[in-house]
Amino acid sequence: MKVKDAIKAILMAHRNRRFKNEVYHHSDRGIQYATPSYINYIKKKGMIPSMTEELHVYENVVAERVNGILKGEFDIDIGFGSLKEARAVIAQSIYIYNNKRRHLSLHKLTPNFVHFNPGIKIKTYKKSIEKLENP
Repeated sequence: MKVKDAIKAILMAHRNRRFKNEVYHHSDRGIQYATPSYINYIKKKGMIPSMTEELHVYENVVAERVNGILKGEFDIDIGFGSLKEARAVIAQSIYIYNNKRRHLSLHKLTPNFVHFNPGIKIKTYKKSIEKLENP
């Protein structure tokens, strides 16, 4: 992915925000996310950059899990006949993932239900990560 593609994606995400609260932009240490132009761009949009620690495999585990589900359950990694088809399938997959698919880690609720009902307490991954780091 090129820097211009990453900026295009973050612009789309920023436009589609429903809440104007503080946003942390968490990413791995990919070069497209570490360039001054990208960091300056997200800061101008009011986002706070956050990156994984070098060689710290557990920090990106939730994002990698989501990507694995989209690939494994929705087959978004098999290839498409056109960009239009890819966009439609990926959009539908993300919609189902966020609005229809119940998640065990969210007490069998959907991500959007939890997001729009901030009073709901859910378990976090922090204790699991601490156990993995300090056995």
